Amino acid sequence: MTHRCPTSSADSEEKFGFQSGSDFTLDEFQKYADEFKQKYFRMKGSDEISISEIKNHMKMWEPSAEEIEGEYWRIVVCPSDKVEVDYGADLDTATFGSGFVKLSSSDGNKQDPYGVSCWNLNNLPRLPDSVISFEDEDISGVVVPWLYVGMCFSSFCWHVEDHFLYSLNYMHFGEPKVWYGVPGGEAVKLEESMRKNLPKLFEEQPDLLHELVTQLSPSVLKSEGVSVYRAVQKSGEFVLTLPRAYHSGFNCGFNCAEAVNVAPVDWLPHGQCAAELYRDQHCKTSISHDKLLLKAAKEAIRQLWMNLLNCKSGKGEYRWLNTCGKDGVLTNAIKTRVKKEGAAWEANVTLKSKKMDKDYDSNDRECFSCFYDLHLSAVSCQCTPNRFACLNHMNLLCSCGMDRKITLFRYSMEELNTLVAALEGDPAAVCCWGQDHLGLVCQSGSLKHRKMDSCKSTEFSGLAIDANLVSGFGGNQNQCDDLQKPAGFQQGKGVQNNCLNLNIEDPPCSSRIKEPSRHQVEPLDYGMVMIGKKWFNNQAIFPKGFRSRVTFYNIQDPTAWCFYVSEVLDAGPLGPLFKVTLEQVSDEIEALDPHHQCLDYWLSKAASPAKELPSDSTNTPVTLEKLPKKAKLPDGQKLTTTK
Repeated sequence: MTHRCPTSSADSEEKFGFQSGSDFTLDEFQKYADEFKQKYFRMKGSDEISISEIKNHMKMWEPSAEEIEGEYWRIVVCPSDKVEVDYGADLDTATFGSGFVKLSSSDGNKQDPYGVSCWNLNNLPRLPDSVISFEDEDISGVVVPWLYVGMCFSSFCWHVEDHFLYSLNYMHFGEPKVWYGVPGGEAVKLEESMRKNLPKLFEEQPDLLHELVTQLSPSVLKSEGVSVYRAVQKSGEFVLTLPRAYHSGFNCGFNCAEAVNVAPVDWLPHGQCAAELYRDQHCKTSISHDKLLLKAAKEAIRQLWMNLLNCKSGKGEYRWLNTCGKDGVLTNAIKTRVKKEGAAWEANVTLKSKKMDKDYDSNDRECFSCFYDLHLSAVSCQCTPNRFACLNHMNLLCSCGMDRKITLFRYSMEELNTLVAALEGDPAAVCCWGQDHLGLVCQSGSLKHRKMDSCKSTEFSGLAIDANLVSGFGGNQNQCDDLQKPAGFQQGKGVQNNCLNLNIEDPPCSSRIKEPSRHQVEPLDYGMVMIGKKWFNNQAIFPKGFRSRVTFYNIQDPTAWCFYVSEVLDAGPLGPLFKVTLEQVSDEIEALDPHHQCLDYWLSKAASPAKELPSDSTNTPVTLEKLPKKAKLPDGQKLTTTK
């Protein structure tokens, strides 16, 4: 690594890096590594030890880790010395075998404690709490562990893990490995120090840090104000590296280690940062960050849905719930991604768009320019249908006009915003997303625990009824407090042609009917949140199928109070279409006793004078003509509700 080698025989430009080494069996490499160390440090070989030394159990001299460390950095810093060593690095365990027990799906020995252990690196990436568990492919070095067979001075240069993932390294056997680490928060500072101290190399190779071939002394980094930490890993020990934490090191002799990546949920913001940096630096990706993020979100929605319905399940089934909520790690990660996606959409509003079809996922799509993963959205053109760009680089795709280009999207912005609301804990949004995208079924009334807000009279912008009746969310479940008092009814003006006119002015206080101190609002069914301008405004959301019961003036007898049931039926021309019905509770109860077995009640009812009502009153449509401000209907058209 400390000398240059040509990239090809025809290429005169030399490049910093590693050369291919010889092929060894494990035994051959151990013998080679031991002989090198013995000769380099002038240690006695096994054939040089005298019989007296063996009899007296005399311990042969070996350099300590500190002594090897001093010599290692002397070699790196000194420009004249040349030392070559071999390193069996990045060996795929799928080919060479793992040092851990690896159970196959057909293996019946599921009780092997090492085979099922969470510390088994074959199991670690796909633990239920790891975001990488949602990765379908067995990505070598990320999901599938790699082996590292080292010898004295064999090195791993300053680098961060792909996508800023965590990594876990286990030393199976052999001599120590010396590690150096820099906190993730000082990654930029380290990169600046590297460019400052190795300017010529970075001029030749701007992406030098991605090549894992650059070693710089911790002493130099510390002099630049970079915090550097050191650890010595011995056989049987794990070393964990954190997101975006640069690390490097070397081996003190022959050893064998194994490593793999893992992604607890707190990795998500680091992974998003890596994806954006890769886009800026035009680097290829090894995983689809958006795919993992959305799969984690879907699993969280599924668990939120189960929790809402009080489904009985083991504790493990709800492991993603603590990542949700308004300040949850997963919620914030989705919010960040949706915000970036929304900004990109706003910059390309003139493009035609359509949903991705099933064939789109037949291949992993990436931007032709920056290699950004195109799982969430992409831009294509009729001239080159199999070539795609991200929303940021659509102008570079081709020279065609905008009318020939089209944006492909997996989820609309409305759907993504509903996803955010669901992760924040909105039960209606959980139900909506679960039904539309996970095939879950929300039973009517299953979201009863949602709270009703204490609120004042609200005037809806749409085909809604302004009768000082409100349904709001977020406060007391059983009632709306401090409602404005409804207008009374003037003789001769209150009822016209069997239609109740709520546009009348307030009568004098003395003529008002005595009313309860508050109106009792009882939610019956929260319905389902629908996406579209006609289903919400800046004051309220109108879920389809929402039903509530409220006390109000009896339309048939304005001197009395009764129950009305209000329901959101559908989206009308200008907004939600409401249905309001008078609830005849007593009639429904009486219908339960058709044979008049409750004798005292029926005798009392027969003795009392019957109230005279229009013969067709129960079937008379009630037309509510009061419209919200700024809302108009064609001449002669009325909002008609029927019982």
